[in-house]
Amino acid sequence: MFNKILYCIKTAFRNMRANFGLNVLAISTIALTFIICITFVVVLTNAAALKTLWAERIQMIVYLKRTATPSDVERARRLIESLPEVRSLHFVSRDDALQQFRMMLQGQDSILEGLNENPLGHSFELRLSPDIKDDEQMAAVAATLKKIDAVDDVEYGRAWIERFSALFDILKITGIVLAGLLFLFSLLIVNNTLKLLLTSRRDEIEIMKLVGATTAFIKTPLCIEGMLQGIIGVAIAILVVSLAGLAVREPLQHLMALYAGMHRLIFLDPLSCCAFLALGAGLGLAGSLCAVGGLEEIHA
Repeated sequence: MFNKILYCIKTAFRNMRANFGLNVLAISTIALTFIICITFVVVLTNAAALKTLWAERIQMIVYLKRTATPSDVERARRLIESLPEVRSLHFVSRDDALQQFRMMLQGQDSILEGLNENPLGHSFELRLSPDIKDDEQMAAVAATLKKIDAVDDVEYGRAWIERFSALFDILKITGIVLAGLLFLFSLLIVNNTLKLLLTSRRDEIEIMKLVGATTAFIKTPLCIEGMLQGIIGVAIAILVVSLAGLAVREPLQHLMALYAGMHRLIFLDPLSCCAFLALGAGLGLAGSLCAVGGLEEIHA
């Protein structure tokens, strides 16, 4: 059994060397397919992590009416604190809000010099429970808060969250469709490569049959060859994506930390690499099985 397995592996490598051009085409196609797929996976993984991070950090601001009295403010505080969805709250007075607004203007606060009175009202900055993550839950909390008499408006960036969620869903669907098409294309390339190999080795396979070689003994090297094509193609794709990730990691992490608050980007881990290698081997095996499935008809 060991000698048979060793023979099949040696035969697979010999076939790959003998048909170098065809194998390069198949491996290149698989590598390109997985470069695109792995890149999509990395992008989607980081987008999902960013979405979760922003959902955990998102603030809900409750603006009180300008006519709210201290007793109204205290009553609103008690009602808001009683909500199970609220983890914590921070009161911002009218004067504090105006001071923060002046600081945001950064030297252009002269435009506020004509104000005779503070136009801002009191507000509460809320941190919600980690269980509140999607837009529907936030909308329900906002609707509850708006029912409080002293509340004038509730802001939590709903439109922005909806746009980001829609963009994430579009990216996910695009990635799935594109991956499916590319996998199908790679499958056809591997299949056609091995069919051409079968045709070129017609006489050799006939001789093997005459001396008693079984169909499984003939097919096994071809299946191994398909798996090797897949593994080599994926290994090249992982190497390319990893090198590209190393090249852009520092500037990209700095950019994401600056504008998105995400300090660590997610790239390929060993488990993901093994999974992609197994997927590549499966893709190559599927293409080779499709090709050798018609072995008897080709040599009838």
